Amino acid sequence: MLLELLADQSSRSGEAVCTSARQHVAEIEPKIADLGALRHELAARREGALRTGSSSHSPNSCRPSSIS
Repeated sequence: MLLELLADQSSRSGEAVCTSARQHVAEIEPKIADLGALRHELAARREGALRTGSSSHSPNSCRPSSIS
């Protein structure tokens, strides 16, 4: 996307490029927030598993069907 914006600069006005860039940022901000929340959740689960020493949280017991 960024390369497209840069390529378009020669044929579009600066205002149009800025508008397009703002739209792209608006589209990815929720995705970035979701990834941050996922990072937080995974870190909390990891810390919980380390504190309890639970083997049920080992990578071998983590199957896609058990992840919600």
